[in-house]
Amino acid sequence: NKSMIAIYPNPAQNFISVSNVDVRSINIINSAGIVQVSNFTGNTIDISHLPGGVYIVSVISTSGQCFEKKLILNRN
Repeated sequence: NKSMIAIYPNPAQNFISVSNVDVRSINIINSAGIVQVSNFTGNTIDISHLPGGVYIVSVISTSGQCFEKKLILNRN
């Protein structure tokens, strides 16, 4: 169920975590469609180097399902 996946905190600042899914990979994609971060080693991702803005977090589960959620990255 796509609504069960959780990406938090959102809005975020330095790290995000993904829960309620067995993760194979996570990509963070900017508004231009360019992958900014690829992660294959866990459910927590360092995003402290990214500029503020709106991103798409694309998660592929170990069963091959794809989930996408909007992420807001605050830089105050």
